[in-house]
Amino acid sequence: MPIVLLIRHGESESNIGLPSLSPELVPLTPNGRFQAECIAQRLEAHRPDLIVTSSFLRSKETAEPAKNLLNVPIVVDLPVHEFTYLASWRNEYSTIKDRKPIVETYWEIAEPHLLDGPGAESFQQFIKRVWDVKEQLRASQYQRIAVFTHEQFILAFRWILDQERDSPYVDQDDMREFRGYLLANPVANGEIMSLEVPKVSSSTGPMLALSGA
Repeated sequence: MPIVLLIRHGESESNIGLPSLSPELVPLTPNGRFQAECIAQRLEAHRPDLIVTSSFLRSKETAEPAKNLLNVPIVVDLPVHEFTYLASWRNEYSTIKDRKPIVETYWEIAEPHLLDGPGAESFQQFIKRVWDVKEQLRASQYQRIAVFTHEQFILAFRWILDQERDSPYVDQDDMREFRGYLLANPVANGEIMSLEVPKVSSSTGPMLALSGA
């Protein structure tokens, strides 16, 4: 079965309380860039067969040292970006502290299909996206896949596996359960989480072949 190395990006400017223009454009701090170099060194000892990276700047910057050091295929078109559940205008020039009351209200409502506005994703859309990525990775011909991604994506991926869920569809209770799981299992910047993903049965059809870029 494939080994998926889920890697949270290095420390970002948002993580230290600085305002951001948008979730997609938050860069690493100098410490985050150092963490990225350390990740590359760790991966050299356990070389992946494939690197996947989020389209968000902080993840691409984290993956860059590994990309330069390791001679393996790179995939950049899998949707492993972070769960952005607030409308884009709420994120403009705001900090994590500024958004905290809105975040708390969002999770208290716990409506899986709620769309906050332009640029936002519903919880149901997020879980379906993580599920689809999981299915593509488990059907890949690669045996060890490094995925540079984000905390909520990492924990949703693990939550789906831990729950042995047989469907990507969720309800209000699932959403509340995931929120508790998220709060109880923080993932540090630069942390690497290794998970085994059961292979697709041969009876389900041909395996997908992820293309490198």
